[in-house]
Amino acid sequence: MVNLQYGKIPPQAVDVEEAVIGALMLERDAYLDVSNSLTPEMFYKESHQKIYTTILSMTARGGVVDLLTVTNELKNTGLLEEVGGPVEITRLTSKVASAAHIEFHARIIQGKYIRRKLIELSNKIQNESYDESNDIDDLYEGFQASVLSLFSPSTNTIKTFAEASDEVVNVMMRNLKSDSGMAGLPTGFKRFDSFSGGLQNTDLIVIAAETSQGKTAMAVTIANNLLHSHRVPIGVVSLEMSAMQLTARFIAQDSGVVGKDILMKKLPVELVDHVGEHISKMRDFPVYFDEDSNNHIEQICNVFRRMVMKYGIRIGIVDYIQLATGPKSEGREEEVGAISRALKNVAKELNIPIIALSQLRRDRDPKPTLNRLRASGQIEEAADLVILIWRPSTYGISSIETDDETYDSKGKAEVLIAKGRNIGKADFILGFDEATGKFYDLETIPKYEIPQSVTSPEIQFDPTAALESNNEFDKPGNSLDDDTPF
Repeated sequence: MVNLQYGKIPPQAVDVEEAVIGALMLERDAYLDVSNSLTPEMFYKESHQKIYTTILSMTARGGVVDLLTVTNELKNTGLLEEVGGPVEITRLTSKVASAAHIEFHARIIQGKYIRRKLIELSNKIQNESYDESNDIDDLYEGFQASVLSLFSPSTNTIKTFAEASDEVVNVMMRNLKSDSGMAGLPTGFKRFDSFSGGLQNTDLIVIAAETSQGKTAMAVTIANNLLHSHRVPIGVVSLEMSAMQLTARFIAQDSGVVGKDILMKKLPVELVDHVGEHISKMRDFPVYFDEDSNNHIEQICNVFRRMVMKYGIRIGIVDYIQLATGPKSEGREEEVGAISRALKNVAKELNIPIIALSQLRRDRDPKPTLNRLRASGQIEEAADLVILIWRPSTYGISSIETDDETYDSKGKAEVLIAKGRNIGKADFILGFDEATGKFYDLETIPKYEIPQSVTSPEIQFDPTAALESNNEFDKPGNSLDDDTPF
């Protein structure tokens, strides 16, 4: 197939297509790794489209997929000779030894397909642009919608019970293969992950707190844990802080050096070298910041779409909801509700969890509740999971009481799952290192290898130290930014 306009063969990877089809006939579980990313039309060769469609049909019926069964199915449907006969099917299985790299190969096929579609779209928009009767705004919006639709998992929104039950089976099989034994992405907090099964794809997770209680710190800690344990690609849309400020928070948690000192103080040379070592280890982490984004929710959603397309992000973070703008409405509550629903919808569309941070209204009782979500109770309705955070010691409260135990509040935070659409409610206690903004399980106090020549009470982490400050800006409600101090 040659593009006559440019005299070029369209983007393709026939050998990779052969490897994927061969792998599907060699290992049954290989289907689980590509079923959500590949559709028949993504294959360049028509014969490959027909074979892949046949394999999908057999798998949906619960049939065994191998060289013999696929050959027999193609024969029964009258397609065997059209795809090259039994010899061709045998040749495809001989192309690969295993399905070890099938996900990577699937991404190549998907990328070539998208390139072909982009060529078609560019030709179309070129022709339409010559027509002066077409409105320029309509042309732009139509082209943008067409491009973004290429990166949606599917345009078919209708599913049968049989198809949905197949997805349930696929999830159970993935859980069996998972190293963590969880369906979702692990946060690194044992009690939370055990209770929730991790952060689930398509979920909108709202982390809410009053100013300076640690909602940004919580999001950074979860992201850092995911990066260290699984190198999960992460997309961050920050409407408040710059990429540099957020990166300093990641580095502070890793190095043990006070976050604000990294950016605002002349550090000793030994400490600069220490921080530099951690930066060298972290610089290739797959974190992608968008700090120039328009704060309109439609633009934010488009940023996540582009990040999934370009970088393959598996989780998104928005800091924070109340700084976003939405469609025109009669009031701010309706606008924030629309913003929340848009985030939930894009999480479903892209099949990733999205963490959205949210402010809480102040109250005489500092312990957070759902009805204090600032600007809209509709945030709660859109969210699958609402996590509330507070640090009692910052309010002069010396202890935290739970159903199981009473804790000294110094260096600790209470984390409440106030809404769990599929898991219910719970609360647990985490440690909090105020200097670095790091949350941690109480049984795993972080240890930092800071050069002894420069350690001091301010730098060296002491989990039992009192969280007191003479700085008025360190007190709740008086912070210059959302979560100062780090």
